[in-house]
Formats: sequence, structure tokens, C-alpha cells
Amino acid sequence: MKCFLERRNSILVAALVLAMFATLSAVGELPSWIRNVESTSALEAVFFRMMSLEHGAVAFRRPPRETRPELTNLIKAQPANAEMYSLRALEDEQQLDFTAAEADWKAYAARSSDKVNPQAALADFYHRRLRPADEINALTAISNAGPQAEEKLTPVDQQRSWRAFERIFGVIEEQGLSKDDSVREYQAWIRSYPLEPSLYSRFLAFLVAEKEFTLAAQVIANYQKQFPSDQIFPVKARAMLEYRRTSVDAGLSVYERSFEPLWDAALVKSYFDLLRETGNLRNFLDRARAALRRNPEDLNATARVFYYYQQEAKLQAADEAITEFRQHKEARQSAWTSDELYVCARLLEDIHFYPESARYYFALYNSQGSPNAQEQAIAGLTDILLTAPEMPIRFGSGELSMYRDIGTMDRGPGYLNGILSLILNTTEPATKYSEEEQKAVGYFHRSRAAELLRLLDTRFPHSVRRPELHAKLLEFYAASGESDAVIQGGGEFLANFNDAPQRTQVALLMADAYARLKDTAHEFRIYDSVLGELASAAENVPLGEATVDSAPRYPQTGDGDGQDQSNQSEREEQRGTPHQAFQIASNRPSPAAGGARSPEYARVLERYLARLVEMKQIPRALAVLSAEIERNPDDPGLYERLAVFLDQNRLG
Repeated sequence: MKCFLERRNSILVAALVLAMFATLSAVGELPSWIRNVESTSALEAVFFRMMSLEHGAVAFRRPPRETRPELTNLIKAQPANAEMYSLRALEDEQQLDFTAAEADWKAYAARSSDKVNPQAALADFYHRRLRPADEINALTAISNAGPQAEEKLTPVDQQRSWRAFERIFGVIEEQGLSKDDSVREYQAWIRSYPLEPSLYSRFLAFLVAEKEFTLAAQVIANYQKQFPSDQIFPVKARAMLEYRRTSVDAGLSVYERSFEPLWDAALVKSYFDLLRETGNLRNFLDRARAALRRNPEDLNATARVFYYYQQEAKLQAADEAITEFRQHKEARQSAWTSDELYVCARLLEDIHFYPESARYYFALYNSQGSPNAQEQAIAGLTDILLTAPEMPIRFGSGELSMYRDIGTMDRGPGYLNGILSLILNTTEPATKYSEEEQKAVGYFHRSRAAELLRLLDTRFPHSVRRPELHAKLLEFYAASGESDAVIQGGGEFLANFNDAPQRTQVALLMADAYARLKDTAHEFRIYDSVLGELASAAENVPLGEATVDSAPRYPQTGDGDGQDQSNQSEREEQRGTPHQAFQIASNRPSPAAGGARSPEYARVLERYLARLVEMKQIPRALAVLSAEIERNPDDPGLYERLAVFLDQNRLG
């Protein structure tokens, strides 16, 4: 009898454990919002029934054949509750009634006020049923909606519409759908995100891999219309297109036809890397020299020779290319155009040959034919003085005839001093220089830069170079310890340049100046003002989430264009051509894996807190964090920063 009772108890315990396990497993299949229903709710009665065991009552998960009728009754009682359809759809699937499940998923999507998540649930159903066409149609309803209003602060690659497109291409790849499907979806993607450059490069790579060259050319044209200021991608894209369509020489000819003497540095490097990789570097130099033999005053050919030596790190030879161009013009007594002078000045400035560059800037100042010649000259000379003030700028061996008046006027050793004297109309430059020679040459040059900058402000108040040059001048004042000049100039900068990207930099220079003067009241006022300005620019979410945890429910498709790049590489290998030549970067959006939405805000905030901790003003630091939270109540990063600060200072 005793043995029987022990066996019976063991069986009951085992049954109880199994029942609890089955209940937990069943609950896990339900949506997260239903897993913690209250004991008195109607939904608990739908999904669970109580069973009495020896040790008490246990809730058991009802099978779908029992829950479906009960859910139908709830739907009749609450017809506006769309979530009920999703619950019944899950039960339909468990009972293998897929027709009813599809109808319920569609009803859920049609009745719900949220038009994104229900469509994703419908797409998930089609994914489970291996119906790719229907899955894409459901996802298209999400992707065509574009970015939602609540996603304005969400990184592009985390927006639901963007992820829907990514998922569509995952389905296309997995199911081996047609090329036309991909083209249609790429076009829809670009319509939804016309300002995202990465999409154009991805679409272009796909079209070229599929040899759809006419469509690829149209993508490049559309990119140029959308981004007219980008001079790099269209050239590289057209070169890649011509290479894949015909030959290496055709691709290189695109660079040849598009070449400009003042190309962007990145485009110059790309071109010469391509020439080097395809073995055409020496031919490039030979063609440029042949053009110069035909016409020694060919500025385009001169720039080609200059860039050849610059990319080979032979700067003296690059300078000689400009010198030869000048000597030929002198020998023929040819008139200089403003464009020629500006190009020569810029090229020499790029290789840090500042004395020679200053010569051309001065000649540009006195040239005729270009309405902005004097503005370019003053800005260029100011930049040289602020960038390389210690450079000993003296007479060179090859001077233009237009500089002879400087040689006779300037009795001091400083060539640039004579240029500045003429521009600024100062008197007795030699005497002035001999007085200043007792001081640091760099300081003197920067002081003359300040005079030139005032001239630029007066004569060309709309010059786009003014904010950059003023910021450089304030950096000089800060490095020299001239706090009053920094404070005065910084205040004028902040008042005059409302949209300048250097505003935060200048404000922090002012804060440093106040700190040197031990004026913490004004210093902290600067921090408060900058934080408010940066927070407003970031729509009052300057820090954002410290980590991103918004993975979608569907399987990810990798990096999206990896297959395109792989196919392209394979085709290049088959053609026996260099793998890296004529390729363009996909420029995909970088996933926001962490970090502040406004790095400048984070930097200023940390600096502010560090200063207060340094001064042992912990309560005031807490007040700063509290004020920032009040100003930016929806920023989770600020709450986390407050928690970290409390922990660091043992105030938990």
C-alpha cells in the first residue's frame, strides 16, 4: 500500500510539471501583450482553463479548436478591436486553417489604425506559407508609405519603410525572382528616399551587373539632377559604365573628357589610382607633355603634369610645371586671365608652396575680367597668412614682370609684406616691417591677415569664406592667449554668422577665454547657450539611444548589395581585367550602432560637467543635467547620462 501511494504521488508530480511546461510553451506562442493578462480578463478565459490537481488549480492552455469560437464571440462583442483578429489568425494557423488565417490577417491589417505592423504581420504569414509574391505585395504597402512622422529622428537604415525594402530584396534573392522585379523595387525605393545617395550607387551596380546600360545611364543622370554639387560620383559612375559596356580605354576616356584643373582631391586620387592600376600612368604624362609641346600655354595640360608629379610626391617637379607655364607666357608676353591666375594660385597652395601662391593671388587681385577676382585674392592671401604664418615669404628667382613695382617699393626682406602693403595701402612698408621684425614673423603675418579679413568683410560681406577665415583668426588669438580679442571677436562671430558650422568651435574658444580670466559665470553661460542651440538643432533629442535594439521580426538579408558586388567581381575576373578598377563604393548608410545624435552636444555637455566636477560643484552639475532633461524630455540618452553621473560620484 505504501509503495502504491508513493508511486501515485510521483505520477502526480510528474503530471504537474508537464502541465506547467505545456502551459508555458503555449503562452510563449502568444503575442507579448497577451502573455501577462490579468486573471479577471475575458482573454484569460479564452486561452486558459483551470484544472484542479492534488496540489491546487493550474491554468492550462486551451487548444485552437476551443479558442477560435471564443475569439469569434469576443470579435462580435468588440468589433473595433483589430487585435482580436490577429489572435484568431494565430489560432487559425495552429489548427492548419490557412484560408481562415489569411482572412483574419487581412482583416487585422484593414481594421488597425497602425498601417505598418499589421502589414508586416501579414507579410510574415505569407513568408511562413512560402508565398513570395504575396509577401512582397504586403511589404510594398509598408515600403510605399515612406518614412513615418514618428521616425523623423530615426536613422534611415532603421526606418520601417527602408527595412521593408531590404526585406523585399531578400525575398527576391532567396526565391530567384526576375530582374524586372528588382528594377521595379529599386525605382520605388529611390522614389521613397530620393535624397539617399547610397540607393543610386546600389541600383547602378545592379544594372551594370545585369548589363542594363541604358537604364544605368539614366540612373546617373537622375543622380546629377538630385545632387548637382557632387562632381565625383557622376564621373566615376560614367567611367565604370563605359568600361563595363566597352573597354578600359573607354572608361578612362570619361576621366579624360571630364578633367578640370581644379578637380576635387578625391577625384584626382581616384583617377590616378585608376591610371596606375591599369598601367596607363606613363601614357597619361606623355600625352600631357605632347599637348604642351603643341601649345605651351595649355593650362589644362599643365594641370595634368602638375597632378602627375603631385600624386608621385614630387612637389618640386609639380612646382616646375607651373613655372614653365609662366615662363612661356612671359616669353610671348601673353595676357593673363583671372582664371589662369586663380588656378595657379590654388595648385601651388595645395602643395604648400605658399610664397609662389601669394604671387598669383596678388596678380589676381589686380587682374581684370573676373567679377570676383579681388574677393578670391583677398580670401586666398588671408588663408595663407593664417595657415602658414611662419613661412619665410621672400623674393623668388622667377618673378613676373607685374611684381617689379613691389621689388622697388618694398625695402624689407618680406615679399608678402610688399603685396600686403599695396593691397592695404599702408605707408612705408620697409619701415613697418623693420619694426615688426623684432617680433615673431608669424604674429606679424597674422596681424596683417586680420587687416585683410577686415577688408574682405567691408568689401565682400557676402563672401562664403568669411566664417572659415574668422574662425581661423580666433584660433590664433586663443593660441596667443589674447582672451579679450577672442571674446570680442567670438561675440561678433556668433552675432553675424547664424548658420556657420564653426559656431560651436568659436563658442568653446570664448569659454576657454573666460576660463583663463576666471570668469566662470560667463563661461557657464556660454555652455548653456551652446547646449540649447545644439539641442534645438537636433529637435530636442541630442543624445538619443545609447544602443540600438530595433531588429525587425523578419530574417535579415545581409548587406543588400553584396551579391551585386560579388557578381560584378566574378564577371571582371572572367574578363581578365583588374578587380578594383572602375568600381564605385556603395555608400550605404552607416547603421547607428550607438553614439550621440549630436556629437557636438555630447562634447559640450561632457566639458561642462567636467568643469563643474573640477570645481567640486556637484550639485550644480546635477542641476545642469536636470535642466537638460527638462529641455529635452524625450531624450533617453540624457536619463542614462544622469544615471552614470550619479554612479560615478557615488550618489546612487
